[in-house]
Amino acid sequence: MKATLLTLLLIVMFCITGLQSCEVLAGGDECEGSSMDMVEPIIYLMASFSTKALVIAPDALLSSAEKMIITGSIQKEYCSGKLSGYFTYSPTFFPLTMFYDDFSAGFYLPQPYQYKFSNEEDELIVILRIKAYKGDGRIFESGELVSRYKYADIHYDVDMNRSYILINVPSQIQWVRVTS
Repeated sequence: MKATLLTLLLIVMFCITGLQSCEVLAGGDECEGSSMDMVEPIIYLMASFSTKALVIAPDALLSSAEKMIITGSIQKEYCSGKLSGYFTYSPTFFPLTMFYDDFSAGFYLPQPYQYKFSNEEDELIVILRIKAYKGDGRIFESGELVSRYKYADIHYDVDMNRSYILINVPSQIQWVRVTS
């Protein structure tokens, strides 16, 4: 009798546990309904500056800096919230050798990235910060810019034959002098 009662108790506990796990599985997928055929584009980052974003001080423009370093990171966030594919970047540019229009039209950061997209709600998180070195020894650093991009935000440049994400550096970005 004790063995039957113990067996019955174990069966009831197994059923309760089994039902709870089925609830989790049947709870629905927040990503459902936004799936798409998987694509895996090679993506470049393109930085574009508004005219006001080029003003790093009342007497200094980013376009006249001797050197500019753009540091940041890119990472994929699946619609489920899972993060993957974290990469950092830190290319150096020499604004005095660039055309002024390059800043407003946009210029490519050199490193490409490749991510798989199988859901329209997956996002790339791009973080960017700029440090500008002026010829007179002053150094300025921008505030951090954090942007999120979905697959629909990826553009294609037919002239360069590449996919890219356009990072618009806004006019309200803050610049701080980091040297005396």
